[in-house]
Amino acid sequence: MILAVLAAALLLLLASGWLAYQNSRLIAGRKANGAAVHLPSPRYSVFSQATPRQMGDSGGESLFSLRLPLESAASVTEGQEYAWVTLCRDDTGQGEMLLPDAQRYMLSRIRQLAGEKQPIEFVAYVEEGVSDLEQELILNLEKAVKEAV
Repeated sequence: MILAVLAAALLLLLASGWLAYQNSRLIAGRKANGAAVHLPSPRYSVFSQATPRQMGDSGGESLFSLRLPLESAASVTEGQEYAWVTLCRDDTGQGEMLLPDAQRYMLSRIRQLAGEKQPIEFVAYVEEGVSDLEQELILNLEKAVKEAV
């Protein structure tokens, strides 16, 4: 009986050693190919501005713009009734939000406008989405606006 338990323990030790060896070979192969480089998650920011222009000159790309009454947005210019709130990918890595946070923020603004019975205008920059997740975000925001109307 003791001999059977020792044999099983030895078999488990050999199997775990073989798996550890294979895992280390796999990791070493990935490092040699450069696949182990970890890229940080993109960051996102929201800017208030007078027009829904793209933010490409400021180190980011606009993904979605939403028109808000000035009492709902930060004041942009005296005498204006509306401001555009633009969600941008911040290519400098200095953004305040991750993608899920950015989506929640923009959806809350859309729901706020729908609850106030405000007309909802938006500009979607689907072509600026560099990943499937960004393009899905833009399409989800468009869908939310269309459902709110």
